[in-house]
Amino acid sequence: MKKINKGLILTIIVVAILTFYIISVEKRRNAEKVNINQVCEQFINFVDEYLETGKRLENLNELMVQNKEAVQMQEKFLKTTSEKLQGEDLTITKVEKEIINIIDYVFDGNQVTVSLETTVRISGKYLDENPKEKEAQSSLTNVYDDIILQQVDGEWKIVQSDLRYVDYSKFYEDTMFMY
Repeated sequence: MKKINKGLILTIIVVAILTFYIISVEKRRNAEKVNINQVCEQFINFVDEYLETGKRLENLNELMVQNKEAVQMQEKFLKTTSEKLQGEDLTITKVEKEIINIIDYVFDGNQVTVSLETTVRISGKYLDENPKEKEAQSSLTNVYDDIILQQVDGEWKIVQSDLRYVDYSKFYEDTMFMY
C-alpha cells in the first residue's frame, strides 16, 4: 500500500478538478440562459416596434454593445428590412415575431450565439383599385434566426442579429439559361 502510483493519484486529482470546473461552468451558463432569453425577447420586441411604427433607433444603443460599427450595421439592417416591408401603397400596422423554440446556445467565452425558431406575422393596409382601404396579412413560419450576445459588466448586450422578417425567396427568380 505504501507504493501507490503517484501518477495515478495526480491523474485522479486533475480529472476531479477538471470535472468540477466543467460542471460549474455549465451551471453558470444554464443560469444565464434566463437572462439571455429576456434580452433576446426585449430586442425582438424593439425591432417589432421599430418596423411597426418607424420610431427612432436611438434606444438601440442601450440594447447593444458599445461598438459604433456594430450599431451602424444593425441600424442599416433594420432600415433595409423596414424598406422591404413597406410597399408603395402598403402601410404596416402590426409586426409580431414570436419565439417558438430556442434551438441552441453556442457559448464562446463571454459571447453566446442563440439560434431561434420563430414565426412572423405582419399586418398592413393598402388601397385597392377603387381606391378602398383593405387589410393584408402575411406570416412566415419556421423562420430560423440568430442573435449574438456578449456579456459586458455582468449584463448581456446584443452584438449582432440576423432576424428575418421578409421572405427573401420571393425576390429571386428560378431561371435557367442555356448557352
